[in-house]
Amino acid sequence: MDTKKMKTMENKQIKKEKKGFKIDCCWVAIALAFVVLIVVALFLGYTVKINHQQIKLEANEQNHQLRIKELERKNGHELEEMEKLKKEIEELKKKLGN
Repeated sequence: MDTKKMKTMENKQIKKEKKGFKIDCCWVAIALAFVVLIVVALFLGYTVKINHQQIKLEANEQNHQLRIKELERKNGHELEEMEKLKKEIEELKKKLGN
């Protein structure tokens, strides 16, 4: 009886060794969801920094700040042009009115 128990224990160990590492569908789904989140973050302009210990998701502020400054500069130039044109219109109205 002792030998039968040993044989069954050996068979169980052999079966465990044959099984190896299985990947469940849940882990695959979690990994895919994680990849999708990173891709969406990159699409929205975030920076992803990956270290061996952590993953950081940061807004790409430098590019946004440069874009804002560029737009403000263009807007300022357009406002100056609008003021000049308003002055010219007022001068022309005065000339026509007199």
